[in-house]
Amino acid sequence: MHRAADPGLADGPDVTHLAGGAHATAEPVQTLDAGWDMAAIGEGESTLLS
Repeated sequence: MHRAADPGLADGPDVTHLAGGAHATAEPVQTLDAGWDMAAIGEGESTLLS
């Protein structure tokens, strides 16, 4: 869940919201427009290990 869906979530300089999965890969711009800070494209495990 991201901050647009739940305004009560912690938000501040030390919080980064990362979206992943089929939707983030297929529609990264729409995912970012929905309020996510980053979108993992493809294999998220590879993205996080980079």
